[in-house]
Amino acid sequence: MAAYYIGNYDIIDPNEFQKYPPLVLALLPKYGGVVLASDTNGLLLEGSARTMNAIIRFPSKEAVLDLYNDPAYQEAKRIRQPSTRNVSMVVVEEFPPAPIPIDFFSRLAAPGRSPEIPESADVYGWLCGSWELDVLHYDRIKTAGRGLKGEVHAARVLEGRAVQDVWIMPRHEDRRADSDKTMNMYGTTLRSWDASLQAWRIAWTNPASGHREEQVGCWNGTNILQEGTRADGTKTRWTFAEITPDSFHWRGEALDPGEDTWTMEGEFLAKRTGS
Repeated sequence: MAAYYIGNYDIIDPNEFQKYPPLVLALLPKYGGVVLASDTNGLLLEGSARTMNAIIRFPSKEAVLDLYNDPAYQEAKRIRQPSTRNVSMVVVEEFPPAPIPIDFFSRLAAPGRSPEIPESADVYGWLCGSWELDVLHYDRIKTAGRGLKGEVHAARVLEGRAVQDVWIMPRHEDRRADSDKTMNMYGTTLRSWDASLQAWRIAWTNPASGHREEQVGCWNGTNILQEGTRADGTKTRWTFAEITPDSFHWRGEALDPGEDTWTMEGEFLAKRTGS
């Protein structure tokens, strides 16, 4: 742990004392010493002023003692002692460094795709960034024409083995405490690569409404298809279609038990707003 030598004294024989500093400066590199301050005109706040005030940083207390006991310093000391008075020399240790707070988001986020995932299987990398949503259907209700907007933000996480997103509707700036829960989405999807399936496991949760889904996703031609089955036997089919670098069309469909026709539950048109 770093240590600091703090020296204060009055110089009573300047001619003799001037031989002392060069001898000390020559020794400092040997012991890792660095002069931080040396002032003959210090600002006095309390106590008694001294002619010389110096602060020298060392790697440790032991380094200071090793210099002090060095024969070369003993020679220098024989010059300093008769040319000064009111000497005070102390060594103080640096405070232990404060623990660096762990930044949750820096531990979660990843700069790129994990090398464990083949480039051809990087189904969701293109989704990373920010998107604006036009909401066409939600909760099996046609909402086109209402001007309902949402937003999506996605990024690689967990050392690049997953892509996580947050879907928000209404938009963050439009949200209110009394928002209609049936038209309220503030949820997240964790899309994790599963090498055993050569596909992505999907876990969606929207605490605002209590909606949860588990699916498996992969390429389906130029689209992305996510499929799952709810506890009551309802099959789900979520699709990213018409994918371009700056837009996509998302559809969420369900096939209720005993039915032959898929029902549109959610539909969004997305436009990129940020990378």
